[in-house]
Amino acid sequence: QGKALYETPAFGCVDCHGADGKGETTLSKTVIAKKSRSRNAGTLSTYISTTMPVGDVGVCNKACADKIARYIWTTFP
Repeated sequence: QGKALYETPAFGCVDCHGADGKGETTLSKTVIAKKSRSRNAGTLSTYISTTMPVGDVGVCNKACADKIARYIWTTFP
């Protein structure tokens, strides 16, 4: 479910981060930790639900953000 949500156009994840996490804003645990201070999927989920998508915060609720965060945390090194 996380991958499908990540790829949903309404959330814009792929637009900025790319399908492989190497888009305009790269997703890697190092980059994530620096930018959001997230050290695990739980803190990343909070960051997503309170700051993403840029310009339309709140489109992805906490449950949505949890799934996307788990997908990102387990997929992008």
